[in-house]
Amino acid sequence: LVDSQSSRWTAFAIQTSISAVFAFFAFLPVAVRPVSAGSGIAEAKAVLNGIEIPDSTSVSTAICKGISVILAAAASLPIGLEGPMIHIGLCVGSNVNKIIPSSDAHLDT
Repeated sequence: LVDSQSSRWTAFAIQTSISAVFAFFAFLPVAVRPVSAGSGIAEAKAVLNGIEIPDSTSVSTAICKGISVILAAAASLPIGLEGPMIHIGLCVGSNVNKIIPSSDAHLDT
């Protein structure tokens, strides 16, 4: 009985330590790109309403948000995946819109 109780506490300590390490590494991309913190829905609404937020739709912001969401989920933190995916989709859409020409002869029909 003592061995099983001790092994439970050891397993709990190991799992808590691993979660804390994942949570710390989830913070690092947000420290690099502070605009990638939070849900991202507010930033998406602001950008869609025409408000310019510096670096809100850059590729590096999307990468930092994606990495931090994956690590936060691995750390068993209670996160919602809808908000970050909306913000990442906004970043992808904004950057694809910059690549595709807006006035092309064969696009005008």
